Amino acid sequence: MPVSVMFKLGRYAYQDEYAIPFSLHKEQRESVAIVCPSLAYGELGGRVSLSCRLDGFKSVHWYNATHRNESPVATWKEDNSKKGKGLSSGQYDLTDSGNLVIRNATVADEIMYRVIVLDEANNHWTFDIHLFIYANINEAVPKVNVCGDVGFCLLVNPINVSVICSVQNVRPAASLTWSMVHPKSSMTVDGSINDTTSQGLFSTYNSLTMTTTNQSHFQIHVCELAIQLSTSRKNRAIVFVENTSPISPDRTIKSEYHDHHARINLGCSSKTVRYAIWKRRSGFETYDTIAYLAMGESEVLRSGYALTARGHLIVKKFSVNDEGDYVCIYVEEHDEEDKEQHRFHRIKTLQMTKNQHPDIIGCFDEPNCTFITKKATGFLTCHLAGVRPMNQLKWHVDTPALTKVIEMNPSEPDMKNYDPFYDIYQTVHYKFLSYQPITEVNVSCHVRYPNHDGYRTQAKIIFTADEGEHTLPGEQSPEVHVNQQGSRILEVLLVVFVGCLTCMVAMFVICQLKKNQRGPTDVCHPGVIHTRSANDPGVNSDVTQL
Repeated sequence: MPVSVMFKLGRYAYQDEYAIPFSLHKEQRESVAIVCPSLAYGELGGRVSLSCRLDGFKSVHWYNATHRNESPVATWKEDNSKKGKGLSSGQYDLTDSGNLVIRNATVADEIMYRVIVLDEANNHWTFDIHLFIYANINEAVPKVNVCGDVGFCLLVNPINVSVICSVQNVRPAASLTWSMVHPKSSMTVDGSINDTTSQGLFSTYNSLTMTTTNQSHFQIHVCELAIQLSTSRKNRAIVFVENTSPISPDRTIKSEYHDHHARINLGCSSKTVRYAIWKRRSGFETYDTIAYLAMGESEVLRSGYALTARGHLIVKKFSVNDEGDYVCIYVEEHDEEDKEQHRFHRIKTLQMTKNQHPDIIGCFDEPNCTFITKKATGFLTCHLAGVRPMNQLKWHVDTPALTKVIEMNPSEPDMKNYDPFYDIYQTVHYKFLSYQPITEVNVSCHVRYPNHDGYRTQAKIIFTADEGEHTLPGEQSPEVHVNQQGSRILEVLLVVFVGCLTCMVAMFVICQLKKNQRGPTDVCHPGVIHTRSANDPGVNSDVTQL
């Protein structure tokens, strides 16, 4: 036991907690072998030992110093004999070194004990020891009626609510003090009320009326517990008072895209925060509270979230249901102005296809996707399956010099909702504008996901048009040429036939007229021309068959 401090008080000199008769000379005091503490502590219901350093003594006598002229409660002699009314009652015991032991300490044992020691030189040494009984001091924690059995809780929009801080069944008596640490205030309420039970234990209460104000989004009230001898660190209760007044959203906030089922860390401040409250937007200016933090204590109110010691909000397994606007209202640790600040987040789901690239329907040999056609027009369809958000697909001609060879006209995209993801189809109508025996054009379908570079899938269209068989837009097809040529031949044949028929009818009429002139014996044959000979003009000397 180190001996470093000595001061005089009455008949005794005190070295730390041990009392030595001051009547001894300095040399005697420094070499003394019998020393006792002036204070001792014992737990209620426990075994308490009043220990002195006793070297070289004949007898030790223990007394109840609060009562004068009483016989010793316990006596020890050098022959190791023990006696006393306290020993016979079983209340006390003596060790082999002469120290007094209280078997089952009660509140009644909290008295002043006196020990008189007779050393081998027949010197009497007298010491007074004050015993203090304690109970439940290390288990004692302040509790608040609105928080139940926990020492940290949230109180929303209180109006004249009586909040009572208490600690029960402790010894010695405790004191409780309320203070508002945010916004900074000099308010304290320390009018504690102590009630004593029949077992000598104390219950302490302190009440405070709480009402929210519009000066801040939250208030922090602390109930501090002070109790002698306690080594417990749980000596305070914190009430986080929330003011649910409207919060103006940040209209300049940009969306943050995160992978489906990812673990997301939403930052509150780059510095350590002293107080913070996280909220999620549920209306135009209304928000629901998710978690809050104050003075190293935190609580999460919604499943699927966690809060770090620095005040960052963790979304454990992000899904579409977690999309939305979030805000952290916080005060930094070393901010002397105690200023509330805001940080907003807008988070959305990013779900890409398995290989990030779009698919071209009918293309089975990626990346060497080739379509061979003998038609100058056709359709290609690009596809994204199971994505979010609704990304836009675009078709491009990869060779700028061939933009005058082929024309591509996209149709309206077709989007199918398979909650929560989408299937997207983008069809393009292509048309070749000029003729070549073989025309190759490289095209591609592009998609750009948020926060990512663009991805594309390429395809090659080979147009193999044989002259005379196929046609380009603006030209007539070979089939049309054949049909028109046949029509013209039919028209010519019809004209010839009508002309021949007209000639025959005309010749028949002429023949009939001549018959009437020559007589009834002259017969006309259609298709026959009658001529007269030079010698006999009245006779048919020759007939020519047409």
